[in-house]
Amino acid sequence: MTSHQALCSERSFARKLWAVVLCALLFRTEISTAQEAVDPATDWQLLQWEQKSPLVATTVKQQAAVNDDEPVERFQLRNSGRPETVQIVASFEPSLLNNDFEAQVKVHTTLPGIRAGLLIVLPHQMDPRTRKPLLTVLQGEAVRDPETWQTLRIIATQKAVEAQLRRVRVELNRSDVRTQDAMILGLVLLADASPGESFVDIGQAQFGPVLKPSDELMNLVRDSLSEKQRVAQQRQFIPLDLELDAIVLDGKPVILRMAPDHGESVESLTSLRLNAAWVPDFEAVDRARELYESKLAVLATPPHPEFEPGDYSQLLQSLPPLEHLCPNVSAWYEGTRVTAEDLPHLLAWSREVRSADRVFQRLQMADVTGAEGAFAREIDLVGVGRHVVGRDESFGALRNLLIRRQKNAGQLSFPWMWVQTMPSSTQAAWRTALNGRMPLVEPEQIQHQIYAALSAGYKGVGFWKTRALDPESSHDREISIAIELACMEIELLEPFLARGRIEGHLQLKRSSESDSSTSQMTSKPRPTIDKVLGGNSVGTSVSSLEVPNGHDAVVITGGSTTLILATAWDTISQFVPGPMFEREAGLVVAASETASAWQLSTSGIRSLPRDVTAGGLSLRVQDFDRSAALIVSSDPELIRSLEQKIHGMSEHSATLTAELASLKFLRVLATIEELREAHSVPAGVDELMQSARRQLDRAELELKSRDFQEATILARDSLKVVRQAQQACWKDATAELTTATASPHTIAFSTLPDHWRLMHYLEQQSVRMTGDLLPSGSFEAKQDGLLTGWTREASARPAFSAAADVVEDARSGKVLRLVAWQTDPSAPRVVRDDVTPLIVSSPSVAVQKGDVVVVTGKVRKGRTSSANLNASTLSRRPLILFDSELGPECGLRMELDSDWRAFEMYRPIGESTEFSVSIGLTGQAEIHVDDLQIRKLPAAAETNPGPVQFTGQEVDVVEP
Repeated sequence: MTSHQALCSERSFARKLWAVVLCALLFRTEISTAQEAVDPATDWQLLQWEQKSPLVATTVKQQAAVNDDEPVERFQLRNSGRPETVQIVASFEPSLLNNDFEAQVKVHTTLPGIRAGLLIVLPHQMDPRTRKPLLTVLQGEAVRDPETWQTLRIIATQKAVEAQLRRVRVELNRSDVRTQDAMILGLVLLADASPGESFVDIGQAQFGPVLKPSDELMNLVRDSLSEKQRVAQQRQFIPLDLELDAIVLDGKPVILRMAPDHGESVESLTSLRLNAAWVPDFEAVDRARELYESKLAVLATPPHPEFEPGDYSQLLQSLPPLEHLCPNVSAWYEGTRVTAEDLPHLLAWSREVRSADRVFQRLQMADVTGAEGAFAREIDLVGVGRHVVGRDESFGALRNLLIRRQKNAGQLSFPWMWVQTMPSSTQAAWRTALNGRMPLVEPEQIQHQIYAALSAGYKGVGFWKTRALDPESSHDREISIAIELACMEIELLEPFLARGRIEGHLQLKRSSESDSSTSQMTSKPRPTIDKVLGGNSVGTSVSSLEVPNGHDAVVITGGSTTLILATAWDTISQFVPGPMFEREAGLVVAASETASAWQLSTSGIRSLPRDVTAGGLSLRVQDFDRSAALIVSSDPELIRSLEQKIHGMSEHSATLTAELASLKFLRVLATIEELREAHSVPAGVDELMQSARRQLDRAELELKSRDFQEATILARDSLKVVRQAQQACWKDATAELTTATASPHTIAFSTLPDHWRLMHYLEQQSVRMTGDLLPSGSFEAKQDGLLTGWTREASARPAFSAAADVVEDARSGKVLRLVAWQTDPSAPRVVRDDVTPLIVSSPSVAVQKGDVVVVTGKVRKGRTSSANLNASTLSRRPLILFDSELGPECGLRMELDSDWRAFEMYRPIGESTEFSVSIGLTGQAEIHVDDLQIRKLPAAAETNPGPVQFTGQEVDVVEP
């Protein structure tokens, strides 16, 4: 258990205990001094805070019983397979803590190891986790022999009390815990529920001697509790909290689903099935109240204190109390893409917010680009991720990156990520300057980012948008539907996702793979993870892979139920989504003898054939389309409840899917007609679109006949065929490019017409193309080191050392060499994604708006014979080539070997006056570069602008 998880567990337990303390202090007031007490009718109760934190895998039934004519309290426990601690508490007359105090309780149970304890409060010590007087439990004896009556004793000896206080000081990380006037308030029984049925009978309890606290001391604690009760009654926000294994919103474990607020109607936000919204302006009190009244948790950016310039340890002006300033805020959001360099500032800001939010102590959130572990020591919910739509990084690489970042951080118990729904600010600004069309984010790309987050075990997603979604825009409607359908899927699976634990990832077997290959694999010794999961794992930890090795499935367990989320991965859908379809996909998962499997969707549930094989159940998913959710369980009640839930969703889900398919069909059809005018359409595209139209028509008929599952299948089939048409057009456009990012218009389907206009313009105007404007790109100068005008930037991180120079090659002459290596070659490789060890940039050339710059060159992997360079740890894509116009997000990432590989980049100029090329290493590698050239096609005269002047709707982009 991490320290962050332990803190969540202690905070949750401490808060729950106060329900019992209220009874003890506010209702039991008649106390005798220094007396022995026998309480045969002690009021035992299951510990639940405000009745909103039920046990996950255990149901408890309480009833009165009799044993040998004496009354007992019986607790019957039924656990579905997930061990968890049940806390049973009884309050009695408060007593000052004294070393003669002893309590005992008779217990008869089938559970071994039940522990008894005394509930103690320190009235003068505030608990920072609850902002109330500190509660702790002094544990005593445990049950040794189940199914016999035993007497458990707890004696408050000086040695036992001092040992417990040492533990408290460690938990709070404080040495000055104030222990005077400590009071004993009740008895606690801690039971570890085990799978199956069990019971606990609690008989007579004795305690004493009772030393009556003074009236002043009782009033002190009562006043503290009464104030907290008053504050709780005045709370006007939806509580957001953390428990040991879940994010809890209004007492319910959830996957956090949020979006920035851009002033759209509250109905439009709630219709997306979000449960939170980020209001950037903390002073927008009316808007926050409106969202709160609509049952949305409000995240707000808190006010900023004033620090001494450059010194965040010196506070010039603190924050005012935030409980009155921001009464409807559920949590504080303190930044997007916060860098490691901003860590001191964010931590200082966070501490001041906690000090100003003394009453409610609301959670804090931030989205960071690195140093996640350091941020997590102060920030409760750390956002981790990267926007990859339109970039040379796949969704599978994103999933592995998320797992790697979480693993390297160590303390990220509840990571979350932003999901990109609109083009980046860089793309938007550049295309606005050129009056170009925007690259549209496809609905499937939105949903696949969510699959990546859930497959990595993330507990929240935010839908990043830079403006309000326009209800009159057909593409904005596509975005809205994609978000709503994704949130519906999360709602359906939330009981398993919110508290589930990832066991590992299993490789999916495609229908094209032979059974013989599978048998060969299974004949080898099976790793431990295979034995746990039942099937073939991915062969290695996904955190050590740059991209997934084919399709796979994450296995999530919770109690006796296993959730399997299967996802299709490829390397190109971040540009234009591919079919990502298999006629059949299979896997083997560990399961009990009575377990069966079902495939779930928001439009239907169906049983999978029960094929028992070595290792568990062999599951086969027919018509595997991008993703599939499978449940393995032996609980028929669970399946019935899921059927009821799906029945309530199916009509709306089918209607939305059909509408989405129709909207996308019309949009893609319009773009295909533009392609026909600008260039040509590949053979077979028209037939594909006709097939998609037929599937849509059939889906509409099934909707009218109220066969919602069949309507959904047909609508999804239509979407799949449309994706095939999109891919055919995209592959035609990128066939002769080094990568899709070589042209800024092949990063999305919507901009393909602009790509062909650019290519034809370059061809028609080729006679006006300048010669090479970078004379030093051949690297044939006589001196060693970097050439005049070139710049070198090395990372300050200690993990790598790097060098850049011009070296002599026997066959190629002089070439530019870039090399980076780990500082400690004997240490295990540190897999990082937030470090670029070395960037080398060319001299700038003059450009103006309307120019088109063409960059060419060649690259290869260098020799790896250096003692500092371990060839076994080299990345497959260690190089990024990018320009000053569009930056690293449109950079070229290529797989390299020892042979030269040519590359090219086409860059129309927006507002820049200078242009340069940068070459970066993304890890340990040696790279050679040669024949780098920068040529320019000058802007055409305004009277004859040429086809490079693109057409498209201008989009107003406002950053939140």
